[in-house]
Formats: sequence, structure tokens, C-alpha cells
Amino acid sequence: MQWADKQARDRNASSFLSLHEAGREAIVAQAEAMGTKTMPGMFFYQTLKDARQFYYEHAASWPGVGFPHAPQPLGFPDYAEAPD
Repeated sequence: MQWADKQARDRNASSFLSLHEAGREAIVAQAEAMGTKTMPGMFFYQTLKDARQFYYEHAASWPGVGFPHAPQPLGFPDYAEAPD
């Protein structure tokens, strides 16, 4: 978050949270583009992974994506196999 705050200060904001939405999105996109060999990139991808996990593990999200149950382990038992 120190990196994100510095990026925000470079955009004349006091912190990442104080930036307008477009500014925050630009910083997040920058972190994504940096890849997993950098701390901002690792933070982005770990946060994305966590957000997906937390979203899909809650039953309230399943009807919105058409599942009667959690996507894993019931939804895609062959996920590790190559597509047909």
C-alpha cells in the first residue's frame, strides 16, 4: 500500500484512498501490468485471487453465475485436464 500511496502522491493526492475512482483504477492497472516479479504486481494478483475466492465461496453469489452450489469442488471436477 505504500507503493500505491506514493503513486497517488505523484498524482497530487494525499493517499490512494483519497484519489478519484479513475486514478485508483489507473494505479491498480499499473500494478497489474508490473507482473508477479514485483511487489505491486504480486499484491494485485494475490488480492484478485482472494477476491474471487471470497466471492464464489458465498452462497449468495451462486445464483448470479448460474450455479446451484459452489463452483469448486463440485462444479468443475476436471479443471486440471486439458479442454476437449
